[in-house]
Amino acid sequence: MTMVQMGHESRRGVVLAGRIGYAAEGIVYGVLGLLALMTAFGESGGRLTGSQGAIQEIGSQPFGQVLLWATALGMLCYAIWNGMRAALDPERKGMLKRVYYGVSSGWHVMLAIYAAQLAMGSSSSGGGGKTWVAKLLNTDAGPILVAIIGLIAIAFGLNQIYVAAKGKVGQQYASAPMSSHTRELSRKVARIGVFARGLVFPVIGASLIGAAMSGNSSQASSFGEALGKFASGPFGTFMLAFVAAGLVAYGVHLFFIARYGYLPEPR
Repeated sequence: MTMVQMGHESRRGVVLAGRIGYAAEGIVYGVLGLLALMTAFGESGGRLTGSQGAIQEIGSQPFGQVLLWATALGMLCYAIWNGMRAALDPERKGMLKRVYYGVSSGWHVMLAIYAAQLAMGSSSSGGGGKTWVAKLLNTDAGPILVAIIGLIAIAFGLNQIYVAAKGKVGQQYASAPMSSHTRELSRKVARIGVFARGLVFPVIGASLIGAAMSGNSSQASSFGEALGKFASGPFGTFMLAFVAAGLVAYGVHLFFIARYGYLPEPR
């Protein structure tokens, strides 16, 4: 049965999955942002990492196994939600957005599997970005594909910076049942979060282009390594603290969407 044939309750179930997914993704971004913020201020326990490292941190907390299973469920819910957006485009975002949602769906399936593996006691690192970059570079068309992915990452990051700077974020709250003060606060948090997250992707994209040109996968930066480049650049501590705080804000933004955002039912 296709999503188009879904009954009302099934459609509501997909929306519920979306809300659960947004909340889980918000936790992951909040954790990796806090870890980066701790690093910026020289606090013990801080580190620069991405989603997998944040999931590891979640698993190291009290009741870690339960939290990991909950995270796996949340990542799977987010994958289902973005998979529906890619397949049906209920928000009428167009083909490029649908491709992005499809890629995001696949990535969150992998994160769900990774969290489940950790919950079952596996010490697998989950491969990571450098693994697939290395595999691609060993194919004939690999360097071109890696370079294209790098360009897409740069374009995506610049677009995120643009929409945040112009205030074109937080549309999910336009008709939400919240006070005007809460709506304005949520939009400010969204702008900060989307802007900070947008800063990271051009760094990752540039590193992918460098890896494609050199044929060396080690030049490709993970999310955590991209954060490290902010730390080692001009005004390093300030820049890392700004981006890290922005990633925490992005996590809060996702929580706002989970609680208040308008999520269209699939048709």
